[in-house]
Amino acid sequence: MPRPDTDIIDYISHDEINLELYICTRILKLNSLHFGYWENGEALTMDNVRRAQARYTEKLLGHIPEDVRTVLDVGCGIGDVSKALLGRHYRVTALSPDREHARYFRQPDLAAVRFHNVKFEDLDLDETFDLVLMSESQNYFDTDVGFSQCRRYLRPGGYLLVCGLFKKSANGQVFEHLRNQEDRYMAAAEAHGFALRKHVDITRQVLPTMQYAQEAFDAHVLPLLEVVDRYARATSPLKLKMLRLIFRKEWRRASVIRKYYEEFFDPALLEEHVRYATHLYQYDGHAVPSSRPSAPSSP
Repeated sequence: MPRPDTDIIDYISHDEINLELYICTRILKLNSLHFGYWENGEALTMDNVRRAQARYTEKLLGHIPEDVRTVLDVGCGIGDVSKALLGRHYRVTALSPDREHARYFRQPDLAAVRFHNVKFEDLDLDETFDLVLMSESQNYFDTDVGFSQCRRYLRPGGYLLVCGLFKKSANGQVFEHLRNQEDRYMAAAEAHGFALRKHVDITRQVLPTMQYAQEAFDAHVLPLLEVVDRYARATSPLKLKMLRLIFRKEWRRASVIRKYYEEFFDPALLEEHVRYATHLYQYDGHAVPSSRPSAPSSP
């Protein structure tokens, strides 16, 4: 596994290539990077993956309160949620640190979105919003820093809408890449002045996404890896050893990525240890105790 100071995201996302982005957009031809929201009895097909992802976006936006006009889309991915927000006439500001994500926001249908190619913890704007939206992005930064930034960018009475994966317990043996245990996240929200207005557990509705991914992984990816490994061992065992020595960092990276996806694509493991939930908070606009971290200062 990665060193304690190394995030799994560093292993699957590089300046040269974002592995998940490449698989989702170039190979699977998906319009979204997030989970899907499935209805009972839907067959596990690629067409239904696309329908479920579109349904997820509609469900997510359905939680936005009526008095919201401006939205800060944190961790906007390739812009499908931002595009849906535009379609509902919200004024949208979006951010992602991924350079590959940035190019999607140069397309005409996202031209009205103000895009910032920056991490949330480094964002430095002189304005506030009615709602901060985090769709599967709350695990990418420190929890307290995230809430501090939300306080900085929300008007008093504004909202934080979070939808994504939360660990059920502090078990460190699985899903180590998830920063947030749900009860601790909710306690941190309260400490930062955010009152929970809505909580919806949609784990069962998103699990088929992982079931489809696991079937595809087991049926196609693992057999291909096994064939390549067996061929290399049978035809050039010495060369294989040399390659593993020369490219030991890359080999280790590949092993970490494989373990990550084998764990992440296991729907039974996900259901046992993780909750996929929607949280809607309202910010009271009051200061919090000085022991809490303040928002990062501008450079």
